[in-house]
Amino acid sequence: MMEPCSARDHRALPFRRRGAGGAGSAIFFTGLLSYMLRTIPGDRILSVQVDDALPEPVGTMRDDTLNRLMPGDGSLDLHGAIAALDAIGGLSWVGPEVISPATASMVPVDAARQGRERIERIIAEVHHS
Repeated sequence: MMEPCSARDHRALPFRRRGAGGAGSAIFFTGLLSYMLRTIPGDRILSVQVDDALPEPVGTMRDDTLNRLMPGDGSLDLHGAIAALDAIGGLSWVGPEVISPATASMVPVDAARQGRERIERIIAEVHHS
């Protein structure tokens, strides 16, 4: 699983692993370091969960994490990250993971549909650039 997050989330760490690198591990990456994704074999990426964030944190890291934005509504370089993942074949399973009061208040199918449409639009823009 890979989740985009801004540099502010993991201040000085370009990558942070959870787990032992096996099933269930995650790599958090910043849009600024998307070029580093090109060094990871795409077949090692099982799924990609996409959200967006403001350029500066709001409250604690926990508060900020629980108030993510729909893909394309924030400041993360999602186009760069998606392009890097596409180049290595790492887009097998892609979906939204927007944890926020805004999505919690939506009908779940509508929130999922909106997230999917946003991700599809970003992928299409990457393919046409």
